Amino acid sequence: MAKKCTTQNQSAYVANPLNYLSPHPLKQQNLTRKCRSWVGWLDRMMKPRMAWLAKLPWNYVALLTCLAIAVTTPLMEFLPFVISIAAVAIGVFAAGILMRDGLVMLIGYALTAILVFASVQVA
Repeated sequence: MAKKCTTQNQSAYVANPLNYLSPHPLKQQNLTRKCRSWVGWLDRMMKPRMAWLAKLPWNYVALLTCLAIAVTTPLMEFLPFVISIAAVAIGVFAAGILMRDGLVMLIGYALTAILVFASVQVA
């Protein structure tokens, strides 16, 4: 499929790259079915535990930790596999804040400690 783009007195047809990248509908249904089971498991596991860690003012500590990880990410690019721990830690913090799960936030802090330890050991 192509869409017509018009700007002032010029017009051009631009191909829609998503049409070429979209999966077959049956594959999409299978993937959706598999994702529902994973998301259902996550939804059952994440509950508002230790919610005070995920609320103000304590969530600012997690947000500042994510900011510190994000700022130091370019330096961690030179260390093998350390950047993966950083990405998982940021994702865990995000899930903890969104689901108001303080236990998940504690897991994020533990991952951050592992990240710092691994960075020091590798460097």
